[in-house]
Amino acid sequence: MADLEMWSKWRDLSVVPTAFSPDAYMQAGGWPAPIKVYQDGAGGSTLSLAYTAQAFTFDTTGSASPSSQTVTFTANLAGGLSGTATFTANLYNASGTQTGISTPTPTMGGSGNTRTLTNTQFDNAAFAVVVASLSGYTDQATVVRLKDGAAGVASVTGLLTNESTTVAADSAGAVASFTGTGGTFMVFDGVTDKTGNAAVTYSVSGSPTGGLSISIASTGVYTITALSSDRGAALLQAAYGSVLLSKLFDISKSRAGASVTLLALTPETITLAADSAGFVSSYSAAQTTAVVWNGNTDDTSNWTLSIAAGTGVTATLSGTQALVSAMTADTGYVSVTATRTGYTSLTKRFNLVKARSSGTTAGVVTGFSFSSACLSATTSAQAAVRFNNDGTVDAKDNTSTYRAAGNWYAPTTSGIGASYWIKAVVSSGSVSGGTTGSVLAMPQSWNCLVSSSSHVVANADLAITIYMDAAGLMPVATGTVSLDAETPPYP
Repeated sequence: MADLEMWSKWRDLSVVPTAFSPDAYMQAGGWPAPIKVYQDGAGGSTLSLAYTAQAFTFDTTGSASPSSQTVTFTANLAGGLSGTATFTANLYNASGTQTGISTPTPTMGGSGNTRTLTNTQFDNAAFAVVVASLSGYTDQATVVRLKDGAAGVASVTGLLTNESTTVAADSAGAVASFTGTGGTFMVFDGVTDKTGNAAVTYSVSGSPTGGLSISIASTGVYTITALSSDRGAALLQAAYGSVLLSKLFDISKSRAGASVTLLALTPETITLAADSAGFVSSYSAAQTTAVVWNGNTDDTSNWTLSIAAGTGVTATLSGTQALVSAMTADTGYVSVTATRTGYTSLTKRFNLVKARSSGTTAGVVTGFSFSSACLSATTSAQAAVRFNNDGTVDAKDNTSTYRAAGNWYAPTTSGIGASYWIKAVVSSGSVSGGTTGSVLAMPQSWNCLVSSSSHVVANADLAITIYMDAAGLMPVATGTVSLDAETPPYP
């Protein structure tokens, strides 16, 4: 059967749970921090990665079919961007790690802005992530393994031919054309292409964010016609038989202009411990702080902040902080908007997720998502998350002390960590501190640190598993941690 569905596009967004499921991550929410609106002079420079295929196919015995397969990747440059991109390919197993991969970072063929990856280089991997980077612009593509089903066995998988894209815009954010920003939602039953088949029903789930206007036809082709904000996203779905596939598409604007203006929220996502009925005993950690950066300068005082709470969420604005006091559903958000005369408005979402305990009174929280992001104005930056012995989780965002981020066990119970063990697996990036890949006793912490007078990014996405035993044989909960630290000057 086909081994894997496609991994979500964003490096920041792609947190791979231990039982690898990109759809489960997408449902947990969480956008990268911070959103960057590039305004770099000549006029909306972009780098987009085109590729000739998104899968290597194998027969029921595991042999490549056909025996020789090559995927070609081309970095397309626009808006005055020039030069030769740097290409990297990383191979992963179905758990999102590189364990057991004989050559986890193969040397790609080709030269210049066109490179190749063969099925021989793909080896025994479940998927490969190819990244092209140039002058601070990055795009990436995922190639997956498709294996033909054995007799009587079917495996339904799906992928987007264009998972994420950047569109050129003028300094006011106006886009001249959205041509080429869409793609096709491909559906496979084993290795049989069912894309556009009458048995497949396509749809756009819910309301896209960022004023994104997107539609998807019965052929699986999705088309973008408008984007009012600088970033938008939509959840695309394909129903085939009893299987519902969900894929996240996102799009960003690259503006022409003279400086970089961005809105950062710290944190961007928080998990709230709740009982089995969804009751949250404390919302004290449900708050975020907004900062507007104009180049390398904290320009927040020159902007007017406002908030708009999502359905079922009660929130207030106090200075630069959005404070949540109630949430009726299991997920919610607060949109934070910064406005200033003569500038394009900036909007970011503070995402909230309830993690219900399995029991009626107490238990380990499952499906948690914690993040720490630091967009520093100095030459040093750090982002850290810590799991404590009392069931709480703290985060550090370039300060000397940790802040409350939520719970891995509810309610908070002194010493409960002595009964549980934890393991972190890096699914993307790398950590500066903290042990990964091993089952460890509580408490544990992980961080990303960077110190530089130039623009440097340190980030990591971790898949977290909590166990009832030191051997790691009895998992009771999974979740994710996202860390992002950056120093100026920003691109």
